[in-house]
Amino acid sequence: MKMAAGNDDEYPTVISRYDGAALLAQPLACRIAQGEISLEEALRGFANHPNRLLKEAYKDVPPYLRDLETSYTNVPSVTPSSRVLMFS
Repeated sequence: MKMAAGNDDEYPTVISRYDGAALLAQPLACRIAQGEISLEEALRGFANHPNRLLKEAYKDVPPYLRDLETSYTNVPSVTPSSRVLMFS
């Protein structure tokens, strides 16, 4: 995935700080790209997953998305409903 603006070199730097987000990134990307599920549905599934390790990994996703957005826009999110605009 590529961001609408910013430096693609930031992605590895940001995700390297969030092991849980890194663990879930590939399975999420594959399912979403194949149209099997929306990002929101996939994240909700991990948040409520019966497997404790996946549920714990999910906890890294919101701060990862916040930091990724900030690294690309240089402006932190000011509302909880802020979204990262992604393009495949």
